Amino acid sequence: MKNCRSLQSSSSNLYRRRISIPQKILPKVIWRRCWAMILRKVKLKNFISHAESELEFNLGVTVLVGPNGAGKTSILDAIVFGLFGERVRGDKVEDLIRRGCSSAEIEVEFEQDAKNYIVKLLRKKRGLEAILERKDFGTIANTATEVQKEIEKIIGLDRETALKSIIVRQGEIASLIESDPRERKKLLGKLIGIENLERSWEKMKDLIDHFKNMARNYDEVKTKTEMKERRRSEEKEKIKTLESELENLKFELEREKKEFDEANERLRQLKEKRDRHERLSRELSGLETQMGLMKSSLRDLEIRYERAIKALQEAEILRRDVEKIPIIERLLEIKNNIENREIVRKERTKELKRILELKRELDETRKAYEEYTGLEKEISELKIRIDELSKLQITKAEIDTKIKSREDEIGRYLDELERIRKEAVKYLPEVSAEAKNRVLTEVQREKEELEKKLSRLEQEKGSLRGRKREIEEYMDILGESNVCPVCKNVLTPEHREKVKQDFQNEKQQILLILSTIEKEIKDLIGKKNELDTKIRDLQKLDIERAERIQMEVKQKCAEIQDLRKIDGEILPKLSELENYNKLLEKALDKQRDLKKDYERHLSAKRGLERERNEEGVRNEISEIEKEIKTLEKEFEDLMVKAGSPKDLQNEYRRLRGVKQKYDELSAIARDAEKLEKDKLTLETEIEKLKAQINSLIGEIKDLGFKKEELDKFEMICQEKSRKITEISTKIEEKKKLLDQGMNILESLEKEIEELKKQLDKLDRVINFIKDLEKIRAAFSRDGVQRLLRSLASPVISENARKYVEKFNLDITDIVVSEDFDISVIKGGEELPLSSLSGGERVAVAIALRLAIARAISGKISTIIMDEPTTHLDEERRKELLEILKNFFREGGSIPQMIIITHHRELEEVADTIYEVEKVDGISRVSFVSSVS
Repeated sequence: MKNCRSLQSSSSNLYRRRISIPQKILPKVIWRRCWAMILRKVKLKNFISHAESELEFNLGVTVLVGPNGAGKTSILDAIVFGLFGERVRGDKVEDLIRRGCSSAEIEVEFEQDAKNYIVKLLRKKRGLEAILERKDFGTIANTATEVQKEIEKIIGLDRETALKSIIVRQGEIASLIESDPRERKKLLGKLIGIENLERSWEKMKDLIDHFKNMARNYDEVKTKTEMKERRRSEEKEKIKTLESELENLKFELEREKKEFDEANERLRQLKEKRDRHERLSRELSGLETQMGLMKSSLRDLEIRYERAIKALQEAEILRRDVEKIPIIERLLEIKNNIENREIVRKERTKELKRILELKRELDETRKAYEEYTGLEKEISELKIRIDELSKLQITKAEIDTKIKSREDEIGRYLDELERIRKEAVKYLPEVSAEAKNRVLTEVQREKEELEKKLSRLEQEKGSLRGRKREIEEYMDILGESNVCPVCKNVLTPEHREKVKQDFQNEKQQILLILSTIEKEIKDLIGKKNELDTKIRDLQKLDIERAERIQMEVKQKCAEIQDLRKIDGEILPKLSELENYNKLLEKALDKQRDLKKDYERHLSAKRGLERERNEEGVRNEISEIEKEIKTLEKEFEDLMVKAGSPKDLQNEYRRLRGVKQKYDELSAIARDAEKLEKDKLTLETEIEKLKAQINSLIGEIKDLGFKKEELDKFEMICQEKSRKITEISTKIEEKKKLLDQGMNILESLEKEIEELKKQLDKLDRVINFIKDLEKIRAAFSRDGVQRLLRSLASPVISENARKYVEKFNLDITDIVVSEDFDISVIKGGEELPLSSLSGGERVAVAIALRLAIARAISGKISTIIMDEPTTHLDEERRKELLEILKNFFREGGSIPQMIIITHHRELEEVADTIYEVEKVDGISRVSFVSSVS
């Protein structure tokens, strides 16, 4: 048992899924809780062929009977889909939904441990809604996945085990009876789950091959690891040599640095002396240069001082002429003012003359101006009256246009009315809305009757075609077969030919009826098209439009009468228009004669408005003449002071030249006193500078600096610096080589570590392959499969013996060998199945199937048999019926059995009977009877 547990655990790890082993076969490997499940009710709405069906399942035997294709198996499909989510029909979701509907609903009620549960499923084309409820608790799960998990927990079975233990599929009973031993073993192995172990054994080969491929490069990885380790040793030796060379170079570098520091210190002292010598020399040179500059400045000061004394004397001579300049400037200003005032006086005189001329023009044209303005008022009044009469003329034209428009509209309305009347009389006795509605209703009623007749014919045609296809299928299946494809009874050649001929005659009769129906359908479609045309034409008739047109014509006639009345009132007023036009022309001619004098008057008036007041102009002229006299008196007095020069401008230019010369001389003369002081100060500073120069010359001699000694120590320092740089470069190169070596060593360490990991992994893979091969050998036919068969066969034999006892036969035991060979004990003798009678073989097959179900699930409370008589001939069906009667008469240990069949003789074993039939393509379930 420990080995079994280990094998199961290893298998689970490899395939990430659990292999289900039935409780009764390996009770110590897997412990499973199992309780009895009883079906109570199932409801179907728009599921496959069911519109709305409901069935209640009591304890005992419930038989669902009905012809093939009636929808019996759809009820089983609903139970399986509701409880286990197993899709049973087609590849598409739409296959579960009744044609023409958008969704299907299933409700399954079952009992477990005295608790009632309800599963509700709503299957839409785009999804599945699921709810699981417990009556005394409420909702337990509300998604499809959760519902399936909860149901498995409640019933204690996974989906695959539950389906195998609860449902006996079509043909399983017959297969257990009729199949050869090899096929029977295969079926038994499939039912108890050995088939899964066989598949696992086959699939594990691919897994082992996969890991063998992974382990194929083991030797290559090992060789590579050894090469890397040798390389690592070589790199370590190189690093050791580099470290020794680096220490020697560092010692040599320290010695050279010490000698360099000593030489550099002496060089520093010499450079300090050199720097002081150069500084003192620069100071001496600067002082000598300064001395030269100061002597030059002293000579310059002496020259400038002499020039200032001479300029002072010359400026005194020019001062009297400079004092005349303000007088000449005032004379020039007065002369300019007099000339400007003369210009203004002439302009004001011209302005006064212009004002007097405009006043004269205004007096001459005043009468013509007054007459012209009077005519303007008269013309304006005439134009207003003429405009009023002209508007009436426009109004008359508009009225005439409207009358013409209304008459045209009436003509169009009458044409349209005539067209509608011609269309209407084709179908209507009179042109009215009531007549149209009455005729249209009659035609539509006739069309509806015709469509109903067409629908009935199409349905009849579909049924006949379906029957024709069914006959063709039966004829194809029948061929040369000796078994009826419908009831599975044995056929003689004469019976087969008779059945074929009956099918052929029925098919010919169907073809004749189909031909008649198609002709009738064609005639009805032609009539329907005629009625459609008539309905469209009637619907197009706008009778209401004709009535609206008549109203419009009356309204337009009334409008024309009103317009003609207004037109008659306008005509007398239009005769006054000509008289007013003549009066206007006469007034305009007279106005044109006066226009020239009128415009002269306006021009003179505007001119006076632009001019100033006459008195103001005269006063301004008088003031200007007084100013001119005052300026002339001042001019004469200043001319005397200036010496009466003949040309003021020339005299002014001469004096400006004298003034410029005077200013230059005065500027030079003003510096005489300052230049004398600067000269004395500079002479004192020159004496001080001479003393400083003598002091510096003595200090330079005392310093005792020699350039040859400085050059010598500079050469020594340069040589030492070169050696230090050379040694430092070598050290850096060695460090780089050392770093490279360390990096290579580190890389090699990582590679070796990675390769060792690979080797370790490959070692584990090789060991794992060995384990897998052991596990695969265990899963083979001679391993766990044989163990399962050896454990399962006595359990199945024991259960089968208990069930077969219920059939009240003289079979005392059923023996299922380890290789699933089946034999029975009868009269104390072990016999093969082939030696049993037909009824005994059916009983053994049922006992075996129930025993397998019990071995899988632990306890059977509900069994559903789907067409158990499939592939059984009439004699075997009778035997099955008698066996089932005996089984339940003896108090069969199965609380609930549901049998789905198209053979009515099975009703004899039923406690409850439901009949399933298909009406107009919809499956209907009828409750027939129930035995208390």
